[in-house]
Amino acid sequence: MKTTWIISNKKYLLTGLFLFLLLFLVSCKEKELEYPFEGPMPQSDIVFMPDIDPVYCKFNTKTLGFINADGSNRQEYTFSLIDGSASMYGVEITSQCAWAPRWSQDGDELVFGVGGQPPKIRLIDENGKMFGKPCEDIGAGGVFAFDLFGNVLTDVREEDLLYKEYMDIANPGLVTRYDLKRCEEIEVFSVPVEKLTGFGIQETENNLLVTSFWDKDEGITKIIIHFSEREETEILLGYHPSITKDGALLAYYNQEGTLVVRDIEARTERELIHLFAANDDWGPRFMSSPSWSPNYEWLTYNTPEGEIYKINIETTEAIYLTYGWTPDWR
Repeated sequence: MKTTWIISNKKYLLTGLFLFLLLFLVSCKEKELEYPFEGPMPQSDIVFMPDIDPVYCKFNTKTLGFINADGSNRQEYTFSLIDGSASMYGVEITSQCAWAPRWSQDGDELVFGVGGQPPKIRLIDENGKMFGKPCEDIGAGGVFAFDLFGNVLTDVREEDLLYKEYMDIANPGLVTRYDLKRCEEIEVFSVPVEKLTGFGIQETENNLLVTSFWDKDEGITKIIIHFSEREETEILLGYHPSITKDGALLAYYNQEGTLVVRDIEARTERELIHLFAANDDWGPRFMSSPSWSPNYEWLTYNTPEGEIYKINIETTEAIYLTYGWTPDWR
């Protein structure tokens, strides 16, 4: 009887030891890599989310995809990202999903979001080194972009202490300018909106600020073009704005689900292609900001079904490139 008890307990002990060892090995294996590409940044033109399902991607997914502007040389990379959350045993939970990757304005660096609580942001430089893991609570993590100098612009979380210092600003759309390599905040400024949405605020060489925001009173998403120097704003109805670096052209989706290009100074628009139904609650959620080619003659975008195209803004010729989400062209 005693022998049976010892054998039975030894079996449970060995099973427990095996599970602990497996958990330990998995947690060690999934540590975030300092050089996720094991080399320099890929030289392709377009970066995107390569997973089939962008909503539920987290584990067992491809992390980043790259492709040339002519549709050649699709590459996929998979690596682990620590998202700030932990299991009930205190083990760091990792993800393989890089949300809405975006090139810096000079195309040398890459920034993307990581899920979890709180959300995090990562930056990869031209040498392939990743930054951001040691940084604490960088904004809300869901709204981010690069400024002209390679710093990250991100919205400020309501629970941040900084937010309390700016509560006296009327309807503040608060933005942090952040050096992700040094984990240093440079400044906080406001845009005259209540809550930022989309993929972040964009700056231009002629001091325009462009972003989208949710108007809770009207229950609709709007786009704001803020002329910083003369403190004027222009409001458009639509989703996911993308402005050229020189501030001349704005691409976005209007309420009817059509991709349009707007001349900022002339205030004229050209419709390119219809992509989702008018007042569709789900369509815009599966879209991302269209991205400009370096010569401003083409845009790349994804459909609600996860197909990536490029379209010529003059001829409206649309060319299929690959499958994926949130493409960004450098």
